[in-house]
Amino acid sequence: MLLRALSIIASIELTQACAQAHSDISDVSAHSADALSQSHTSIGAISVVAVAPARPANTTDGRRHLVYELVFTNASEQHATITRIDIRPRAFGVQTIRKQGDELASMVLYLNPDRSTGGMAPGGQAIAFFDLAWPSWGPLPCSVAQDISISAGEDTLHGASPRVDVEDDAAAPLSPPLRGEGLVALNGCCDSPHTRALFAFDDGFFLAQRFAIDFLQQRELSTSKGDPTKNESYYIYDAEILAVADGDIVTVVDGIPENVPNQPLPPPQPETLTGNHIVQALPDGRFALYAHIQPGTLRVQPGDHVTRGQQLANVGNSGNSTEPHLHFHVVDRASPLQADGLPYTFEMFDLQGHVNTQATPPAVEPVSPLHRRHQLPMAWDVMSFE
Repeated sequence: MLLRALSIIASIELTQACAQAHSDISDVSAHSADALSQSHTSIGAISVVAVAPARPANTTDGRRHLVYELVFTNASEQHATITRIDIRPRAFGVQTIRKQGDELASMVLYLNPDRSTGGMAPGGQAIAFFDLAWPSWGPLPCSVAQDISISAGEDTLHGASPRVDVEDDAAAPLSPPLRGEGLVALNGCCDSPHTRALFAFDDGFFLAQRFAIDFLQQRELSTSKGDPTKNESYYIYDAEILAVADGDIVTVVDGIPENVPNQPLPPPQPETLTGNHIVQALPDGRFALYAHIQPGTLRVQPGDHVTRGQQLANVGNSGNSTEPHLHFHVVDRASPLQADGLPYTFEMFDLQGHVNTQATPPAVEPVSPLHRRHQLPMAWDVMSFE
């Protein structure tokens, strides 16, 4: 009880300190009304942009994950390589987290890397992906700062990246978008292809899929039975897609043909990546995306009001998809990809296990507790929704 009381007091004090800090910087250009929506700094000739605030995701591992990104652009005439990142969460008693060597390499992606160094060529870019796992109780940091070291030609540059604010929006939990057992959260939080699917648009960088899940269905660690080249062979195919909350339908796309499972896909086009899909406005200003829908099964039109649990369509295999599944995510704009992904939780579900992909052969390992409330499933979780 004493520990919990101290935690509450610390939380109140930190909240007040965060509020004061935000007040103190209200006139800084990066936070003014006429400034860029994404704060940026420069380290020598290397510009650094923070994509979005860090928002905590309450996940099934019993922690809160702060997921955020920094984009580096090399405007110099030298090749440049990020050699160290010191992460400094603004929270009482938290020490600096140093990333270098293999740990740093695992979190930095170089785009069109320099052939000789593997780093940023002149004019090249790199993205650093962060995932800070925080305890489930106690205060969160107000913000996170990063001190960066960069090797540029024969020089070593040191500087600070933009501060990344931490925003805890405490959004209302959602009802499930599907029903059934053996549902697998593929490509989920907090380190997967979804969490690294950054897009650049005219108005900035966006990572809509930051907390996205690809829902499949498995039985004995197989997602299909019968001919694997037929969509009908997959357990999740034709499953009912359900509205996760009351709200209005904003966008409906239909008519995109389905793919042959496990066959090479045509080159992806931005307008067809999500296949047939639905964008729904949620009551709290967020938007939900339901993607890769079976053509001809959509039951709603733009402007329709739907209620929680109402059937919207059926699971299919359209768009950038190699087998039938439901792609689901929540964003801050009514756009499938030109938006920032927001964390969300499901009201209740049973966590049946977790796929250990390192085992030989892979196995579904039991987890405890079984019943979960107000959590976000993580990558390779196996669950049931009623």
